[in-house]
Amino acid sequence: MLVHSLHSYFLRPGDLNLPIIYHVHRIRDGNTISTRLVVAKQRGRELFIMNASFQQPQNGFEHHEPMPSAPDPDKLLSREKLLDSYLIDPQVPMCVAAYSSDLLGPETSRYPHQREGQALAVRSLDHSVWFHKPFKADEWLLFMIESPIASNGRGFTIGRMYTRSGELVVSVVQEGLIKGKMQPRAKL
Repeated sequence: MLVHSLHSYFLRPGDLNLPIIYHVHRIRDGNTISTRLVVAKQRGRELFIMNASFQQPQNGFEHHEPMPSAPDPDKLLSREKLLDSYLIDPQVPMCVAAYSSDLLGPETSRYPHQREGQALAVRSLDHSVWFHKPFKADEWLLFMIESPIASNGRGFTIGRMYTRSGELVVSVVQEGLIKGKMQPRAKL
């Protein structure tokens, strides 16, 4: 079985100097779908909660939004390839996609509000990821992300990851907390 969706809630910050205990609860084990609840705790308090759903690969109906036009990846700056040993595990690309989507999501909702002299902090509140099709971690992906709304101190983002051939392989929805304050002017 491979992970096909994650729904995460970041409840409070942790202490980098203390261990985090992960409790994994087996919610359901079916023939095609299995579900796990993961709770991360530190000092007895929940930091993070995630529901993860796993599915046996199967054939069925298919459609997806077409990939928008983008530059040829060969014309972009190259990046280091992942170590070959990591590429053997089919879960690695999913981990890379989930991690990178969490870094970029809340930031995108901040950009329309960024002003000179203003510091805006963003923090992920709710992060959901759907893995539609298998893909490779060492191949180019286009990550299209937009923020259709920000209100009540929260920014909302929607993202899609496409392979070079234009297949939609990952969808992401995220909400983040946006806090801003004016930075004091430097004294001359």
